[in-house]
Amino acid sequence: MSDEIYGEAARHFGEKELAQLIALIFTVSTWNRMNVPTRKTAGTE
Repeated sequence: MSDEIYGEAARHFGEKELAQLIALIFTVSTWNRMNVPTRKTAGTE
């Protein structure tokens, strides 16, 4: 994440909210990276 993007996000979110947002983005990104090689599609078993 660039400093510019972080600064813009920090204008809209408090420190705790920004930390939670970053953690959520990390989590979703991790799920996506795990699903690509296994060819899983969201919403399927």
